[in-house]
Amino acid sequence: MFPGWYYGFAIFCLILIPFLPALVRIRIRLFRWLGWQWAVNILENHFQRFVAGFRVALFVVALVLFYLGT
Repeated sequence: MFPGWYYGFAIFCLILIPFLPALVRIRIRLFRWLGWQWAVNILENHFQRFVAGFRVALFVVALVLFYLGT
């Protein structure tokens, strides 16, 4: 595989990390629009945990992609 794709996607993952609170809020609005109140309640009650978990997941994905690109 072409390693440039790995690096590009890894950088994209790292760029998304600061924007995760806004992305989770958009997800809450989407679930509210769909009428999934149970999902909205879970996301609102555990907002900080979800943001931290998604940040860790994106960081791990970026590390793996940088490793695969070398």
